[in-house]
Amino acid sequence: MRALATRLLEQAKLAEDNTARLNGVSDNSNAEADRGRARRIADEATGLRGDAESRAVEEIEQALAAAGVST
Repeated sequence: MRALATRLLEQAKLAEDNTARLNGVSDNSNAEADRGRARRIADEATGLRGDAESRAVEEIEQALAAAGVST
């Protein structure tokens, strides 16, 4: 009976260890996915910033031209 109890406790400990490892893998996967999303958002922000800069230059040039100021 004691051997069975010991074996069950060992199996319970192994199950806990495996659960902890799986949780760690899941956390790493989530972190990697978060980094990927952050990279995509940063890339999109860079594109938007470039577009905004181009539009601002065009609008300033148009306003200057409309005011009769040559660039």
